[in-house]
Amino acid sequence: MAFCINCGNQVTPNMKFCKICGGSITPDVATTQPLQQIPTTQPIEVKHVSRTPELVLGLIGGVIGLLFVPVMLFLGAFQEVFVGETTLYAQTTVAALMSIVGLVGAVFVKSKPKASGIMLVFSGIIGIITALGFYVGGLLLLIAGILALVRKDK
Repeated sequence: MAFCINCGNQVTPNMKFCKICGGSITPDVATTQPLQQIPTTQPIEVKHVSRTPELVLGLIGGVIGLLFVPVMLFLGAFQEVFVGETTLYAQTTVAALMSIVGLVGAVFVKSKPKASGIMLVFSGIIGIITALGFYVGGLLLLIAGILALVRKDK
């Protein structure tokens, strides 16, 4: 009794090809011992990248952005008293909203890295542009967003 060395199927001596795998059967490529059954489909293991740097940078950037809101409000009041007009209140509102969007993006970066990366980059860029340099957390949000978009699962 012979067995195919490719798939372990039992073959007869007069067979030229295995009827299961199509492998060539000759006396020198057949075995007298059955092969152990190897599952043909093995689950592919996907290694997930740790998203902790993006999470930490996003959270720190969002919190720093929210901490600068009172500073920007104070500067807006100061500008209003001495100059008479200010746009810093609107900029402060947008910066606060971008901090909140950044915090939401940071929270979801582990489950949805691409969408969160887009949110983090968006909030970082808009926050930096709007607050004209006062939005220090925007740089951290931007870095976290770029990391979330660039780093891929292995």
